[in-house]
Amino acid sequence: MDVVLDVTHYLKVFIAIFILVNPFEGIPFFLSVTEPMTQEERDRVAKRAALGVTVILLISLAVGRLVLSLFGITTPAFQTAGGVIVFLIGLRMVLSSPDADAARAIAVAHRDIAIVPLATPLLAGPGAISSVIVYASHSPGAMNYALLALIVLLVGVATLLSLRLAEPVARRMGATGVEISSRIMGLLVTAIALEMIMSGVTKLLPALGR
Repeated sequence: MDVVLDVTHYLKVFIAIFILVNPFEGIPFFLSVTEPMTQEERDRVAKRAALGVTVILLISLAVGRLVLSLFGITTPAFQTAGGVIVFLIGLRMVLSSPDADAARAIAVAHRDIAIVPLATPLLAGPGAISSVIVYASHSPGAMNYALLALIVLLVGVATLLSLRLAEPVARRMGATGVEISSRIMGLLVTAIALEMIMSGVTKLLPALGR
């Protein structure tokens, strides 16, 4: 039974992090800024962006708890705050469209769009980073860290595949399809965020749990 529960937990972690990275939301921006590029250049940007997402999340996984300890922040407090951030991001996904114009304006000032703003903050943003740190804080065991690292690597691979297939995916889904999928994913994110908030608050205030 424990194994089943563990598999369910880590499957939920993968879904949460993948949705927060949400490469589908980045597809319109990716296609827009890489429009004048050749297919080879586009693939290079996709690889660098996916690698950037993976490295950023792995660094967050490795040093997240250390940063919390350094500033004297308890895990339940960070879990609650992270849950609120994730909830607001999910709410934005549900209620509004991605601000591609703002991201494009940032891209004008940066030559390497693969890292900024594509890898961060568009894909590996505050929500994904906070989630990785929160899930790492659940259990400091080596097995938990290894499984989370594997999940981050899988998310990186999924991001690479999504960006490399951006053109056919966008053509099949259309602007409306991308927007609808973003809203559905946002709804899932808000539900996961509420669980994070409730778990953090009950740890901060045990009386509420009883």
